[in-house]
Amino acid sequence: MVYANQLEKVCHHAIELLSNNARSLGANAVISVDFDTSEIGNATTEVLAYGT
Repeated sequence: MVYANQLEKVCHHAIELLSNNARSLGANAVISVDFDTSEIGNATTEVLAYGT
């Protein structure tokens, strides 16, 4: 359960970063956000978030 909670926090943080970056470019929305995850070793998960 701890892993799922941490992953949710990371995803929300990524959306916040995407939104802030979009605003700085003059956009008023982020559309079609997607996430990819991959494991690095036994104890690390990489999260890639992207949107338009």
